Amino acid sequence: DADSSGTLEFDEFVQMRLEWDCYITAWDSATSGNAVIQPERLLQILEEVKRSMEHVGQSLQRQADVPVFMSQGLFFTSMFKVPRPFQAQTCEWLIIRFGEGNLFLTFSQYSAMLVFMKEMKSAFCKLDANASGSLNLDELYNCFAGLG
Repeated sequence: DADSSGTLEFDEFVQMRLEWDCYITAWDSATSGNAVIQPERLLQILEEVKRSMEHVGQSLQRQADVPVFMSQGLFFTSMFKVPRPFQAQTCEWLIIRFGEGNLFLTFSQYSAMLVFMKEMKSAFCKLDANASGSLNLDELYNCFAGLG
């Protein structure tokens, strides 16, 4: 619900479907029919998901309304001025958080993780006013000030 109307418009539904098709394709590629994804593959799959539409993100960057558009979803490494890879420690924490005590993720855990990451990306982009890919002191202050 990109416009926060409380409903999904047709184009929002199509975007959601295409986004999840990308996630499912990445899952299928990483697991080769297995029911779980191993930790060493999670880092690779997160990078693949990020890069999956990078060329689209780069071409959209040239348009005036990109900051609003690009704050949705997980797709674009170009969502920041400086692309950064996922860190191995981030993957470890994601597995701890979503793996329910296992050293791997099932498809439902993987799906829950992607929903969480999409929410975190959206929140981060709202705080990262200059789209640098990191929070400076003022942006961090605004974050904590907003929490009360």
